[in-house]
Amino acid sequence: MKMPEGFDTLQDTNCLTLLLNRCIYGLCQSPCVFFMLRREVQINAGFTQVTSDKCVFVKIENNIIGGPASLSPEDVIHHGAFVSISNVPPAQRIHPSCPHNVAALFIIVYVDNNALSYNCDEHVEQFEASIAEDARI
Repeated sequence: MKMPEGFDTLQDTNCLTLLLNRCIYGLCQSPCVFFMLRREVQINAGFTQVTSDKCVFVKIENNIIGGPASLSPEDVIHHGAFVSISNVPPAQRIHPSCPHNVAALFIIVYVDNNALSYNCDEHVEQFEASIAEDARI
């Protein structure tokens, strides 16, 4: 490794250290740095990180016109929205591709294995567009 241009060298070159501004693949902190970047990108895309498992990100929305504006994962769990999932008539849907009363997208991240589960194509398209716009991952 060479010193960058303009860096004043000292008399004793054995005591020099360099600060890395980027994370290099293979370093022990690389997975953590990538996860933090991924977390930031997904939160900017409208996802919520589940408090009980930091590797799970969810985007849940009401799919009934005139229903509650937003739903949190806790609301869905406590009120049992997935226990009694019902079909919504096409005229009452916010997201036409989702036939259910709750439109959801789950992303599960574990090291280099990822899982995606959804019931709404619009959520996937929005997520892909936000990833492309951000362009960091």
